[in-house]
Amino acid sequence: MISSILEQSFKDFELIIVDDGSTDPTQEVLKSFTDSRIRIFSQSNCGVSSARNLGILKARGEYITFVDSDDYLLNGFFKDIYRCIKEYRSDILLYPMRVLAHKTACRGHLFWDEVKYRQKYGCLISGKKLFEDFCRFNGNSGACSKVFRRDLLIQNNIIYPKQIAYGEDIVFNLKSYFFAKDVYLSEEEFYVYETSSSWLFKDNIKTSYWQIKHILLAHQEMEKFLMQYKAKDLSAFINTNTINHICNRLLITFWGKSNPDIDQKVYALCLSESVFEKKSMRIKLKILRSKFPKRIKLSLLYSLFLASFIKNLLWNLLGLKKK
Repeated sequence: MISSILEQSFKDFELIIVDDGSTDPTQEVLKSFTDSRIRIFSQSNCGVSSARNLGILKARGEYITFVDSDDYLLNGFFKDIYRCIKEYRSDILLYPMRVLAHKTACRGHLFWDEVKYRQKYGCLISGKKLFEDFCRFNGNSGACSKVFRRDLLIQNNIIYPKQIAYGEDIVFNLKSYFFAKDVYLSEEEFYVYETSSSWLFKDNIKTSYWQIKHILLAHQEMEKFLMQYKAKDLSAFINTNTINHICNRLLITFWGKSNPDIDQKVYALCLSESVFEKKSMRIKLKILRSKFPKRIKLSLLYSLFLASFIKNLLWNLLGLKKK
């Protein structure tokens, strides 16, 4: 990861590394780099959100991007960022990823429901439109392969919520889109995201419950945020976004290990219109807002998801899906 950053053809940047209480030889490896652009900070197992917040606070550059320790960058990334900043001066730049899993590479789309998303790439869109499109078309919620103007984050107090351990990226990204004036959508892949099948493609029931619990916490955080800024007109979008991400977790749990290209096709099937028809949406939202214990909420959502998935699967297998 570090070498792929230092070897970028564009040289005018700083590399902030946050060591979050590592117990392996991380410090020895870091000391082997003598590049003056590297700044190292240490903290004691405070978590990824705290590490990213520290990086934002310590950064001195005009723009910020995040790189996870297991990933790497293709050469030309920073050069392209600089070109786009000079040309467009946007608050945020979004890039698709290249995902490596099972020794197979596939495109990590900006919007997973790529078939329905009609926005052209290589151009600017407003932050408000991106907020809405992110929720409607299942935007890629990862922290990386995105570039943020630091002043946008500092002036609007946009940080990663420490109390949310899964789905914190959703909150950070949506708040950033809310305040952004313009966002540049790129079609170039420079960020390489490496993942193992055990993390991305197969979650057990216990893990999925924990993930959905934190997605619901992220939903509550966004509800409070929209109330604070009197933007209730966006509530329907965050409701759709939350249900999309819950269904994503359920799909990965039940679908299990498979090729990422196949996963995307099946996921698109699950998100077809009949899954999110108005009646189904109202039922899911009632469950989401109910006072039932979280475990019961999740069990009900599991049942609804399975019913919708089986219905869609039968429609497609029998060739009876509505046009």
